[in-house]
Amino acid sequence: MTAEDGGTDSSPPPSCRTAGWWERHQQGIEIDGCTVTYLPPGFVRETSDGGRYDNGNVPGYVNPVVLGLALTAAGCAIGAGHASQPRARAELRKGEAG
Repeated sequence: MTAEDGGTDSSPPPSCRTAGWWERHQQGIEIDGCTVTYLPPGFVRETSDGGRYDNGNVPGYVNPVVLGLALTAAGCAIGAGHASQPRARAELRKGEAG
């Protein structure tokens, strides 16, 4: 059985088991939940003592890829605005002359 099925060894989920998790567990510190962060992308685990830690499930190359895609999207939006501007001006002039 896996963690989703509630079987043996299902708590904490395997993705939460970073270095030192067993020691924290022995001290009574449990994992209360998970928060997803979008900037930068990641999964942050929250513990019963108020602590938080990133379990490292998001690979390091994801942040530069997200930045590159965001810059590409911004460039496309700016380019589309510049490409449509002469056409809009021509239509405006044609409307004024007619």
